[in-house]
Amino acid sequence: MVPAQEDLHISAIELPGRARVVRLEGETDVAQQARLRAALSAAVRSGVAGVVIDLSRLRFCDSSGLRELVLAHGNPEGVVVVLAAPTAQFLRLAEVTGADQVLAIRPTVAAALTTAARSAPR
Repeated sequence: MVPAQEDLHISAIELPGRARVVRLEGETDVAQQARLRAALSAAVRSGVAGVVIDLSRLRFCDSSGLRELVLAHGNPEGVVVVLAAPTAQFLRLAEVTGADQVLAIRPTVAAALTTAARSAPR
């Protein structure tokens, strides 16, 4: 069964001089892939040096959602993208696919903000 589009809520806030934090809540799969891509692309192109993606409320992520996170991480704009507070399900997915070797993943939003600030181009 494919979840309804409302099963993924995406919100973003900008912390001036620091980063944009994008929070994903619910479930992301192929049905939400285009929405997720658009939201992450907008965050990367928003003019900030870093984007933190808060995964603490993401109940489920499949390979299509992971693909969008990997693409955001490798963005051509050079914006630092750090994932924060991943769930056990997401960590397992990242580990099985090897994405944990590519993505910057931190245990908390605060730790991710620190990484984004330190990694951002000066």
